[in-house]
Amino acid sequence: MTCNSPEMMTILNLSVDEMPTIYEPPTDDYPARMQIALASAVDVGITGSVQAWERFIHRNFQPDYSSDARPNFAIVPYSLYYARAGILHTSLNPIPFMIEGDMGYSIGFSLQSPPDQPVSIAFVPDDQIAITPASITFTAADFNVKQFIQISPLNDTSPENFDQGTIQVEISSDDASYSNLTFQDLHYNLYDDDVLQNLSFSQTIIDFGDFQKGAADSHNITLSNNSQTPVSIQSIMLSGTAFTINHDCTKQLLPDETCLIDVSYLSTEIGQNEASIIALMMVTIIILISMLLIVLF
Repeated sequence: MTCNSPEMMTILNLSVDEMPTIYEPPTDDYPARMQIALASAVDVGITGSVQAWERFIHRNFQPDYSSDARPNFAIVPYSLYYARAGILHTSLNPIPFMIEGDMGYSIGFSLQSPPDQPVSIAFVPDDQIAITPASITFTAADFNVKQFIQISPLNDTSPENFDQGTIQVEISSDDASYSNLTFQDLHYNLYDDDVLQNLSFSQTIIDFGDFQKGAADSHNITLSNNSQTPVSIQSIMLSGTAFTINHDCTKQLLPDETCLIDVSYLSTEIGQNEASIIALMMVTIIILISMLLIVLF
């Protein structure tokens, strides 16, 4: 049995294109609520929402909202009825930069209002990145649904400094409202993974001095990124007993950025205690960056 067919609607005691009511007639509450949902779906860009709205609003059987007992509002999609021509975009990049060899990030585009003719948006990159797809096209049927481009940094073997690049955005359409639009260039920040990555401690040796059994003390040191590219720290490890560390260094350090390590000691036995702090970072393999010797007499 086909949905909304005469056979189905006869069983439901409804006319073709008529929607049921949740409460007793004459509320017409179901189509009123459905109208709100469909209008919202269009404006937030749900796939197929434009077609669903057109089918809903042009069905042959329409409720009469004139009675006081019925809903007296008519919410419609703003983007379909009132919005002007425009380009909307959303970046999915959680950080404001890229690093060569990484996956890059995506940007989603949609139109602000339905065009009369297809609208194409082309992206022209510089020589540091690749963009896929190179262009996207919208029609009146899918103008509100985001289409995504992927920006990927090209990986070479030449050490380069920090680069600020530009992506040109070109709009073309036979729709007069969109053919006259311009869109600002997109900009990106790119670090090179071929630059030497270097971390350093503010101190290479901490001497806690002499202690009585049961005494405790702590010292702060900083870990610095001295390279020209971000460094992702995988972990900070401590070898040795009687010492503990607390830190905020399990993150990505930008060039010249630092993080703090708090080293604590509790004397529990007579003798000398030593420990080393090891910072591990991720490149293509885990490598040892530097060690800090902690000495207690």
